[in-house]
Amino acid sequence: MPHLNLMKFAPAKLLVVTGTVIIALTMMFQAANACTIGTPTANEVVSVTGSHTLHDKPSEASERVVNQKASGILKRIEYQNIDQSETLQTLCQEDGWTLIRVASPPYLTDVQGWVPNSALRSISQTADGSRMYVEDDFSWDEETTPYKSILIKDVNYIVRHHPGCPKIDTATLFRDDSNNNLVDNKNDPVFFITCLRSDRTTDVFNVWFYLSGEPK
Repeated sequence: MPHLNLMKFAPAKLLVVTGTVIIALTMMFQAANACTIGTPTANEVVSVTGSHTLHDKPSEASERVVNQKASGILKRIEYQNIDQSETLQTLCQEDGWTLIRVASPPYLTDVQGWVPNSALRSISQTADGSRMYVEDDFSWDEETTPYKSILIKDVNYIVRHHPGCPKIDTATLFRDDSNNNLVDNKNDPVFFITCLRSDRTTDVFNVWFYLSGEPK
């Protein structure tokens, strides 16, 4: 069992969605009808390593997909990126590229475009078919990198054992020593992660936890 002490949870205040929240009525459709280029895939749900810009065709020379919402807010052209905090549904394939649609988070399910196959990876699972979160699912910084291996174990422990936390938002793993008054040893680093009870953007809460021992 990882060195984990669940301390408290509270309604998350991190996830603020601006603009119109688009809720997909369905995620599944006939791939053959969607493939104007290439051939249909098996509609797998996959993840992505790092951050990548979507293209409108299966080529680096093709146009990048414009992020209409961000461009409208910022009054400049912004391009649509995907990163490791999202899961993707594959739609079509052509010449080493895959057409994907964002499967989660739910407010991005209208986003789709082409990415190189090398950007995509399978989602790790446990023996019982549950998702297993791995290093490539997170964005690491100088505060979290020294504790990487322990954090991965602890986050998976939270998903399996904390009530009402079947999924997490991997983009929200941060160190938060402002809450070290809740631990006996003030040198223990405190972290938090946002739990997702369901696909509704407001059905979330934070879990704070601390690690014991030296970084490994």
